[in-house]
Amino acid sequence: TENLELHDELQQARSDCISELQARCEESERCSELESQLADVRQQVSTAKAEAQEARAAAKRHAEEHAREATEVASLQLSLAHAADEAARASASLAEVKAQKNQELAVPSFAAARAVEMALGRREE
Repeated sequence: TENLELHDELQQARSDCISELQARCEESERCSELESQLADVRQQVSTAKAEAQEARAAAKRHAEEHAREATEVASLQLSLAHAADEAARASASLAEVKAQKNQELAVPSFAAARAVEMALGRREE
C-alpha cells in the first residue's frame, strides 16, 4: 500500500506539474499576444507622431504664407493710399489751374465787354 500511496502522490505531482506547465504556456502565449499588440501600438504611436509633426510643419508653412499675403495686402493698401493722395493733389492742382485760367479768360472778356459798352454808349450819344 505504501507503493500505491507513492504512486498516487507521483501521479498527483505529475498532474500538478502538467497543470502548472499548461498554465505557464497559456501565460507565455498571452505574453506573446500582448507583446505583438504592444509592437502594433508602438508603430501606431510612431505613425501618429510623424503625422503630427507633418501637420505642424504644414500649419507653420500656411501661417507663413498667410503672413506674407497679409504683408502684401498692407503694402498694396499703402501704395493705394499714396496714389489716392497724389490723385487728390493733382485734382486740386488741376482745379487751381482751371480757376486761374477762368479768371484770366474773364478779365479780357470783362475788358472787351466794357469796351463794347463804351463804344455803344458813344454811338448813342
